[in-house]
Amino acid sequence: MFPKINKILNIELYKIICEWSTGEIRLIDLEQIILENKQKDLKIAYSKLYNPEIFFTLQLDKEIGTIFWPNLITMTDYDGIVKPAQFDICPDLLYSVSSNLNK
Repeated sequence: MFPKINKILNIELYKIICEWSTGEIRLIDLEQIILENKQKDLKIAYSKLYNPEIFFTLQLDKEIGTIFWPNLITMTDYDGIVKPAQFDICPDLLYSVSSNLNK
Protein backbone atom coordinates (compact mmCIF):
# COMPACT_ATOMS: atom_id res chain seq x y z
CA MET A 1 0.00 0.00 0.00
CA PHE A 2 1.34 3.40 -0.94
CA PRO A 3 1.88 6.13 1.65
CA LYS A 4 -0.76 8.79 2.19
CA ILE A 5 -0.48 12.33 3.52
CA ASN A 6 -1.66 12.56 7.13
CA LYS A 7 -1.03 16.24 7.78
CA ILE A 8 0.15 19.42 6.06
CA LEU A 9 2.83 21.02 8.23
CA ASN A 10 3.88 24.01 6.14
CA ILE A 11 3.00 25.62 2.82
CA GLU A 12 5.27 27.92 0.85
CA LEU A 13 4.91 28.87 -2.79
CA TYR A 14 4.96 25.54 -4.70
CA LYS A 15 6.51 23.77 -1.69
CA ILE A 16 4.60 21.75 0.89
CA ILE A 17 5.94 19.96 3.95
CA CYS A 18 3.77 17.02 4.96
CA GLU A 19 3.66 14.24 7.51
CA TRP A 20 3.07 10.92 5.76
CA SER A 21 1.45 7.68 6.90
CA THR A 22 4.98 6.20 7.06
CA GLY A 23 5.86 8.66 9.84
CA GLU A 24 8.20 10.55 7.51
CA ILE A 25 8.25 14.32 7.15
CA ARG A 26 8.69 15.03 3.43
CA LEU A 27 9.03 18.12 1.26
CA ILE A 28 6.96 18.19 -1.92
CA ASP A 29 8.27 20.69 -4.48
CA LEU A 30 5.53 21.11 -7.06
CA GLU A 31 7.09 23.85 -9.16
CA GLN A 32 8.61 21.52 -11.76
CA ILE A 33 5.47 19.36 -11.92
CA ILE A 34 3.33 22.44 -12.48
CA LEU A 35 5.64 23.73 -15.21
CA GLU A 36 5.88 20.36 -16.97
CA ASN A 37 2.14 19.72 -16.91
CA LYS A 38 1.13 23.17 -18.12
CA GLN A 39 1.75 21.75 -21.59
CA LYS A 40 -0.17 18.47 -21.22
CA ASP A 41 -3.76 17.22 -20.91
CA LEU A 42 -4.43 18.91 -17.59
CA LYS A 43 -2.77 22.14 -18.64
CA ILE A 44 -5.74 24.31 -17.61
CA ALA A 45 -5.65 23.06 -14.01
CA TYR A 46 -1.86 23.18 -13.74
CA SER A 47 -1.73 26.65 -15.31
CA LYS A 48 -4.12 27.87 -12.62
CA LEU A 49 -1.85 26.44 -9.91
CA TYR A 50 0.97 28.69 -11.06
CA ASN A 51 -1.09 31.59 -9.66
CA PRO A 52 -0.01 31.99 -5.99
CA GLU A 53 -3.50 33.01 -4.86
CA ILE A 54 -4.90 29.76 -6.21
CA PHE A 55 -1.94 27.62 -5.10
CA PHE A 56 -2.42 28.65 -1.47
CA THR A 57 -6.04 27.41 -1.46
CA LEU A 58 -4.75 23.83 -1.27
CA GLN A 59 -6.26 21.56 1.36
CA LEU A 60 -5.83 18.03 2.65
CA ASP A 61 -8.31 15.33 1.68
CA LYS A 62 -7.90 13.00 4.66
CA GLU A 63 -10.08 10.31 3.10
CA ILE A 64 -7.75 9.70 0.14
CA GLY A 65 -4.58 11.05 1.80
CA THR A 66 -3.62 13.70 -0.70
CA ILE A 67 -3.75 17.43 -1.34
CA PHE A 68 -6.38 19.12 -3.47
CA TRP A 69 -7.56 22.48 -4.71
CA PRO A 70 -11.31 23.07 -4.35
CA ASN A 71 -13.36 24.08 -7.38
CA LEU A 72 -10.30 24.27 -9.64
CA ILE A 73 -11.80 22.18 -12.44
CA THR A 74 -15.27 21.29 -13.67
CA MET A 75 -16.95 17.95 -14.21
CA THR A 76 -20.11 16.89 -15.95
CA ASP A 77 -22.45 14.82 -13.77
CA TYR A 78 -24.78 12.05 -14.94
CA ASP A 79 -27.50 14.59 -15.78
CA GLY A 80 -25.15 16.53 -18.04
CA ILE A 81 -24.83 19.41 -15.57
CA VAL A 82 -21.37 20.97 -15.38
CA LYS A 83 -20.25 21.44 -11.77
CA PRO A 84 -17.10 22.68 -10.05
CA ALA A 85 -14.85 19.91 -8.76
CA GLN A 86 -11.69 19.54 -6.75
CA PHE A 87 -8.36 18.92 -8.46
CA ASP A 88 -6.08 16.50 -6.64
CA ILE A 89 -2.73 14.94 -7.34
CA CYS A 90 -2.20 11.22 -6.73
CA PRO A 91 -0.39 10.66 -3.41
CA ASP A 92 1.84 8.05 -5.11
CA LEU A 93 3.19 10.73 -7.44
CA LEU A 94 3.60 13.23 -4.61
CA TYR A 95 5.52 10.70 -2.52
CA SER A 96 7.79 9.76 -5.43
CA VAL A 97 8.77 13.38 -6.11
CA SER A 98 9.11 14.39 -2.47
CA SER A 99 12.28 14.37 -0.40
CA ASN A 100 12.64 12.99 3.11
CA LEU A 101 13.44 15.64 5.73
CA ASN A 102 13.98 13.09 8.53
CA LYS A 103 17.53 12.28 7.43
